[in-house]
This record gives sequence, C-alpha cells and structure tokens, in this order.
Amino acid sequence: MDLGPAVSVNLGGIAAAPVAEEVIFESFELDQPPQVEMRVPPVYPFKAREQGITGAVQVKLKINVDGSVGRVVILDARPKGLFEDAVRQCVPRWRFRPGMVAGEAVTSWAVTTLNFELE
Repeated sequence: MDLGPAVSVNLGGIAAAPVAEEVIFESFELDQPPQVEMRVPPVYPFKAREQGITGAVQVKLKINVDGSVGRVVILDARPKGLFEDAVRQCVPRWRFRPGMVAGEAVTSWAVTTLNFELE
C-alpha cells in the first residue's frame, strides 16, 4: 500500500528541507517477519454477541522498529460495520518483535485476520 510522496511545506519564504520518506518493508522483503509478543484481545461487540453474529476483520499493521503498532488499516470486514471499531481499539496495544533485514530491526507491514466467534 503506497502512502504517497513525502510533503515539504515552505512557510513565509523560509527554505524548507524535504521530508525524508520512511522506508517500510513488505513481508516478502523481510529475512524474519515480526513476531507477536503481546496480543490484547478485542472486545466482542455487545450487539453482535446478543444477535449471535460471528465475523472476521482483516487488517494491515505497520510494525515499528520498537515493536509498537504504528498504523492500522482495515482491509476487509465480514460483516461490514460491526467489528472494525473493536479491532481499531485493541490492535494498537499489541507488541511485536520487529521484522528483520540483514540482522537489523526494520519497520514493516504485516497482515492478519481477527476472527470473532462465539463460544
């Protein structure tokens, strides 16, 4: 997913330095993918539980060099509009061992699916 070009702003005629574009590796570029260290489970929405609705949300996560989640992008949700907020609330609290390239920790994207099933 391309997040677009870096932007620089010139305020009041002062020369603006270009903003360095952050390198984010895709999973296929990694020597070692990010590994989950702590996963906070989502809260099952009351409405869905009450009505016996199950589902799944597929997300793309930006995993920072320090293992924190920097961005959460909802790729798909079934059914739509029911579980996405629960995912947006829990996933930023997850922690990872970051992906590695040539022995160095790097920022990378990871894709995962959270399933909502009633027990």
